[in-house]
This record gives sequence, C-alpha cells and structure tokens, in this order.
Amino acid sequence: MKQVAGRDAVFLYIGKGGAASTVLSCNFVENPGGLPLGLSPDDMAEWALARIEVNDLFKSKLVRLPGDFGLPYWMHDPDFSITDHVEIHRAGDRDWAAVRATLAELADASLDLTRPPWMMHVIPDVENVPEHEGLTSIIAFHFHHVAFDGITLGTMSATMFSDAPITDPGTFVGEGSRSTASLMAREAVRVPATAGRFIGAGVQNYRRSRKATPAVAEPANSTWPVTRFNGTFRGPRTADLVSFPRDRVVDLKSRIAGVTVNDLMLSVSGRPFISTYARMAKRHTRRCPPSRPSRPDRYAQATPSTSSRSWSSICIPENPIFALDC
Repeated sequence: MKQVAGRDAVFLYIGKGGAASTVLSCNFVENPGGLPLGLSPDDMAEWALARIEVNDLFKSKLVRLPGDFGLPYWMHDPDFSITDHVEIHRAGDRDWAAVRATLAELADASLDLTRPPWMMHVIPDVENVPEHEGLTSIIAFHFHHVAFDGITLGTMSATMFSDAPITDPGTFVGEGSRSTASLMAREAVRVPATAGRFIGAGVQNYRRSRKATPAVAEPANSTWPVTRFNGTFRGPRTADLVSFPRDRVVDLKSRIAGVTVNDLMLSVSGRPFISTYARMAKRHTRRCPPSRPSRPDRYAQATPSTSSRSWSSICIPENPIFALDC
C-alpha cells in the first residue's frame, strides 16, 4: 500500500472524468520479415503479464476516500486479470489512414478507475506507416497520468520492450491494505499537522513577499486570442505521426547543459502553438480577465523507443492529438 503524492493526485481531479489526464503512448514495431504478425490474444497476454513485472503499479488500483478526505492510496488489486488490460484490434482497414482514426478513438476513451488505470492496445499489420517499410505493428499503451509520468514511462518502456528477462520485479506500491474506515481514521489524525504545515507555509510566503523588492507593475492585458485551448472542445480528435531522427535530437540536447529530451520536445511542440496564437490574435480576440491567459492544457512527453534509431513521443492535448514518433 502506498499513498499517492499530492502532485500526482492532481491529475485525478482535473478534466472531465479524468480523461484530460490520460496519455496514449505508441510503440511502432516493424514486423519481422515484413510478414503478418501471427499473434493470438493468449500469446499477447502471456507476454504482457511477464513484462509488467517491471512495476507493481500495473497490478494496483486506486482507492479514494469518501469525499476525497485525504489523498488516495494505491493497493494491490486482488481481482486483477491481464485479459482485462490487453486488447488486439484486428477488425477494419489496416491502412495507416484508417488506423489514425482508431488511435484517436483510443486516446479519447476513458479508463476504468476501479481497476488498474491502464490498457495495452495492439494493432497488428498496419500498412503505409510513414518512414516504416512493410507491415508495422503498433503497441498503444493507454494510461492515467496519476500512475506514470513521461520519465517513468520511458524508463519502464526500455525494459519492457527489451529482450532481457525481468529478474528483479519493481516494487513501488508494496504489500498491505486497509479498510476505508481505517484509512479515514488515519487521515483524521493527520489533519492538525496538515493544517499546521499549510498555515506555516502561508505565513512564510507572506513574509517573503513583504521583504521582496516591489516589481514594476506592467499594464494588464485583458485581450486574449480565442483558441481551442481556452474554449469548449468540440468535434472528434485527430491523430498523426511526425518523425525526428534520434541522432539529431540527442545532438541538440547535448548542446545545452542540463537540458533533457523532454525539455527539447516540449520546445519543439510548443512552437506551433505560439505561431497559431499569433495568427489567431490578429483575427479573433475576446475580452477575458487577465488571470485567464490562453494556454495549452497538455504537452508532449518523450519516451525512449525500442529502436536505437528513434525516440517515441506522444503529445496529447485535449483536441487534437499529435502523435510524434521521433
């Protein structure tokens, strides 16, 4: 049993039904010899069951307290079944154009938070995938951000999709469980200490603000461009793929000390947003309070691919989806 950290629990509380906090990370695997992939659901389930030993979060579910009285807990799911989390999609057109629509639908789907919050979707034998020769199979990992972040996912993917056996199972949640009543009592005992820390931090921030040199106030800008990120989301999502050579990504990263691949991909994916806002600001504006600037709600996350040729990244804003195989 392990309590969810506050910064991770936030992802449970934002968005409609938690959908805004789900990520679809795709691995593209070229079929051996370019031949159709002879893989049964049992084969895939057996492989997945062995590989998820990399982290016991895969077999753990969230336990939320009534009224969210305290942060939720991870506990081992006694009813866990790998077949509930692995699905092979064979129906429909196998062309990349059609599979793009399938990926968009998968990313738009919500996850069952009464079970471990992840799904593994396998789309075999896809034709005409950009920059991939012959048939390509896609392993799409759909997960909730409360469980994994980009760095964690990248580290796990490197192990999960390698040929090396997992001899040292990862332990994050651990054993043990408690009843709801016991957890409520535990949180009640913590209330005075939590309130004390909150008040203490507020007092420190107030004192620091009093000592700080007053900054020159800038005129408040109350006009913001109308974008898909600060209005109501409508219409279906879209998905596509863009490739970035891994060697170029690593070279750019090495030129600035302390920069991570995630930092670099955030910068690359952020530039189109800035350009779009600049164009829209010239055509459409609306009056908004200065405290509500337009901004993207989701961002790219970089994860290492199993191929030494590339880095895989998924950028999933609310609408649309940009899938980057970089």
